[in-house]
Amino acid sequence: MILRDNYKTKKYDYIFAWLLIGFIFSFSVCLVILSESRSITNLYDVGKVYEIQDNIYRTAIVRDKGHQESSGKVVLDQGFYEYGIGIEKSKNLYNYFCVQLRDLSTESIEWIIDFRKQKDGKIKQSNNVSYSLHDGMNIISVPQKSFNVIAIEVYGDNGSSFYIEKMQLRETKPVFEGNRALEIMFVSYLIYLFISGIFILVWHKIGITFHLYRWIEVLQKIYFLIAKLFWKIMKRLPLNQRRRNCLIIFSFVIMFLYNVWVEISQTYYTDFNSHLLIYLFLAWVIAILSIESTLKKVKWNNSLVWSWLFLWIMACISDAFISKYFRFIGYAMVFVIGFFVYVWNNMEKPEILTRNFVRAIHVFFILITLFCLLCRPEITGESAMRYAGISKNPSIFALYLGIIFSVTLGEIENSIKKGKEIKKILPYILEGCIVLVFCWKTQSVCPLLSIAGISFVWFVRMINYTKQKNCRKILMSIIICAVVLVIPVYLSLDWGVKHIPQSLGTSVNFEGEQPIARRQFGMVAYASDLKQKFDESRIGQKLGKASLSGILSGRDYYYRTYLRDMNLLGHKENPQMWGKRRLPHNAVLGIAHRYGIFTSVPYILMLVMVIIRTFRYSKKETPYASVPFYVCLISIVMSMADNVEQPFVWLPWIGLYLMMGAVFDDELCMEE
Repeated sequence: MILRDNYKTKKYDYIFAWLLIGFIFSFSVCLVILSESRSITNLYDVGKVYEIQDNIYRTAIVRDKGHQESSGKVVLDQGFYEYGIGIEKSKNLYNYFCVQLRDLSTESIEWIIDFRKQKDGKIKQSNNVSYSLHDGMNIISVPQKSFNVIAIEVYGDNGSSFYIEKMQLRETKPVFEGNRALEIMFVSYLIYLFISGIFILVWHKIGITFHLYRWIEVLQKIYFLIAKLFWKIMKRLPLNQRRRNCLIIFSFVIMFLYNVWVEISQTYYTDFNSHLLIYLFLAWVIAILSIESTLKKVKWNNSLVWSWLFLWIMACISDAFISKYFRFIGYAMVFVIGFFVYVWNNMEKPEILTRNFVRAIHVFFILITLFCLLCRPEITGESAMRYAGISKNPSIFALYLGIIFSVTLGEIENSIKKGKEIKKILPYILEGCIVLVFCWKTQSVCPLLSIAGISFVWFVRMINYTKQKNCRKILMSIIICAVVLVIPVYLSLDWGVKHIPQSLGTSVNFEGEQPIARRQFGMVAYASDLKQKFDESRIGQKLGKASLSGILSGRDYYYRTYLRDMNLLGHKENPQMWGKRRLPHNAVLGIAHRYGIFTSVPYILMLVMVIIRTFRYSKKETPYASVPFYVCLISIVMSMADNVEQPFVWLPWIGLYLMMGAVFDDELCMEE
């Protein structure tokens, strides 16, 4: 047997970390130089910026004296066009109105801009200014009076046209220049490579070593003493392995259901410390129930463990300097989740805990399916909404479904490896079809695309596996069954959620719930109108957008705001956008903003190592070996566009941080 994580592999990991640190360093230097910042708590000191969303100036609505194409091109058919832009937060926060135009058909075009203060539809105050705008960035001074509406009238020759690339209100003039930023980053990166390279070379020549692994051994000794104490208590209790497994499954299910309740009650932020204690208690219970007599040191000297540990140590340091909503998460991860993983890696058959997690997911899925069919109706007609299921938000429901689907794929793969007959795999195929139908009804693009992605990965893996084992017939049978079942499953669920709750009088509406309006769409249609049905769906509308912001649902605004707000020590709160504090819709940006920009280095390295190590582990014939890979992969993919990186809430976060523990131990990633 040969360890996969040999010295050569670790060397590549160190090089990747070194280069990544250089990139973050050069990016930070670029921000400081461009903005002439002098503060470690504000690397890009450019004042407040208000992003005006492009759905205001990119529409397909035809106006009286001009029109705008779906591409965003404005054409002055009769020499006139107008906009009305509402501002959520006014006061005297901004000094400049920045408008970036492109493809202007004339040398310049006249804009009359009225900064108004309106209340109840009546204009209380008005400040008109007239400007000739040209291609590129136009910087317009804002009157020093508060306003909440910007009314714009555009004049020009008939047939004149232009595109609006960007609109912003800013406290200071824009300082970012793409070419200059690249030059600064390139030079600072070279300086970093030169200085750090010399330092590393001298370090190796002198032969300095720190033996940092001793600290992981000390941490494991603490885990060992705690586990040994609880083992003495556990062996006195009348709990055989079967009862312990049942209690573990029950604890997992309670954790998942508690997540649902926290989201519905909207108390995650207001009572976070109380919720954190309950999550940690449940994780602790699962760990204690999993303790066995075979307690020993485990081999944790690998890049995954080091990046995981450095990330949460840096989070603890950030907590010491900047108070946060998510306080003490670093300590919780090291001393509770770390203990959980230590116990797991000490089990004689670690796959038992994975199996218990899988079974808990199945139980949880049955419960939420019954709840949806009995209590959560889907509204039909013109007032129809995206289906939110067990949540107030359809996107959150879809995040849960993504994890359930990944577990289903792992279950089917495990059945194929065990050589089970198709009739025994059929329940999991049915589960997968139900998940797909529910996810389609949410019309949440990121989870749907993530499911499509991991389905493709699973299919390629299964083609290779069945070819090697000469059992291609079972794979074809599974695919045929899925294709045949998906239409009756859709029709049954669609009828069920539209009629059963109303018929039984068991409909449940959550407090403060606001249905998200959409046009009614379906999954089943004749071939002639299938394209029309897709185009009318939210997914079709999003993918048909001409602008990047339309496709990303405005996520690019979030990303720019978070990048502008980066610093070295982290923040207490999320930045404000459009009058509210907004989540980042990206895990890397969320971690870097919360704990400081350099925490993105161990975080990214951790995610990369999770994918690599769970993939290696998934090749083993161990039962459920592929489940950590599928769960972690879809969690990471969804976290790049959705708000997954929120501690202990929602299934993707729990799935990622618990399932990655399966591959902490080097021995589990050995080649067979």
